[in-house]
Amino acid sequence: MKKTLTGITIAVAALLSMVACASPAPSPSIAVTSSTVVVDVRTAPEYVGGHLQDAVNIDVQSPDFPQPASGASDGCARGINSAM
Repeated sequence: MKKTLTGITIAVAALLSMVACASPAPSPSIAVTSSTVVVDVRTAPEYVGGHLQDAVNIDVQSPDFPQPASGASDGCARGINSAM
């Protein structure tokens, strides 16, 4: 009985993981025009490793980057840059 339950559990877990991988999350629709400026706030090595076409790199972790005023928000909802 224990082996059967374990087998069923593994099968269900495998099935759920395949379903999750088969359904990509919908990407948000963003209107990009000739006046759109894409700012990439990652470090220079990350930017060089791959970035969106015509993106401007501003490394917010650089010591030269001005620090925001106390209590200011950068608008990031999550990720490493949300702690700023």
